[in-house]
Amino acid sequence: MKGKIDYQEILKIAGSYIAVCIGAGFATGQEIMLFYSSFGLKSILGGFVCMALFVICGVTILKTGNENELSSNNEIFSFFCGKYIGMFFKAFMPVFLFSTFVIMISGAGAAINQYFGVTPSTGRIIMITLILGSLYLGFEKITKLLGGLGNIIIIFSLIIGIVSTVKNIDGLSKVNDVIKTLNITRAAGSWWFSGILYASFNILLATTFLVGVGKTVKNEKNCLIGGTIGGVVLMVAIITLDLGILSNLSEIYTQQIPTLFLAKQISPIVATLFIGILIGGIYTASVPLLWVICDTFTTEKTRSFNTLAIVLSIIGYLGGSFPYAKLVNFIYPTAGIAGMLLISCIFGKNIFQRNFVYKKILTLK
Repeated sequence: MKGKIDYQEILKIAGSYIAVCIGAGFATGQEIMLFYSSFGLKSILGGFVCMALFVICGVTILKTGNENELSSNNEIFSFFCGKYIGMFFKAFMPVFLFSTFVIMISGAGAAINQYFGVTPSTGRIIMITLILGSLYLGFEKITKLLGGLGNIIIIFSLIIGIVSTVKNIDGLSKVNDVIKTLNITRAAGSWWFSGILYASFNILLATTFLVGVGKTVKNEKNCLIGGTIGGVVLMVAIITLDLGILSNLSEIYTQQIPTLFLAKQISPIVATLFIGILIGGIYTASVPLLWVICDTFTTEKTRSFNTLAIVLSIIGYLGGSFPYAKLVNFIYPTAGIAGMLLISCIFGKNIFQRNFVYKKILTLK
């Protein structure tokens, strides 16, 4: 692997990977409760299953973008899955990405409404205004911005998770008994399959954006290290928040925004800081989502690109009026099934070509 290791670029890659996967579901804790906490302490094992998939698939996608001259980011699906399955993903992805964009807008409205007391529609308008303003910066500036914000969100999430767990460690020891008495929605029937589903829909969500990031990276080494760090740190934060939720599960499982409840339990100041972090988390996921959709059909920094972004934002505002928790519970597990097909194709191509990316991670010099 040629080229020097660039630590600044590695942090940008890791931060961008984290940021595109962190959105309303992660920042509010809804998707963590759905995919992890609902299984009790076994959810930690599901987190490690997910971590392995995040690292292997994330690095593979980044490397592919770096090494191959793809005519568009969407060509990644044909590269991994072949012509016909690739055509399915090209048709499916805009629908899925836009559905996720709607979830982000709905989550912003719910969060701002719950904390500040303004109407959800006002919260949605604020978020859409921020997103549209960012799209005019261009892809490279967006990547740098998201990389920085992603790292901040992770640090704050770790703090909330650790403090919440330590403050109520007795709740953690009793959670497997408590969970039997609660009616909690689960993403899947088992902890291990739920971990796979979580990785699947996030990797599906991040694929085209990571290809674009890979194109801007100087060399393969940076892709390998940045993708590995991004996948590991993301899942460490998720497992930590999962522990915080589990420690307070009997009080938290009915909350629309579980992490805001945890922040308030720590202190009002932390809760105030957290609402800003929460909005930042939704923002970091929403910007690349809308960028990828618009880039699929138009060219960046053109009138048609800007027009499409505005039209989609208006539709997203209207769709965001649907209940946030119900959107998360329906769209994410459904998309996870399609994501499993993509992951299968990624592993299948690596096995066929004997291009085992994890060996390079372990032997990196």
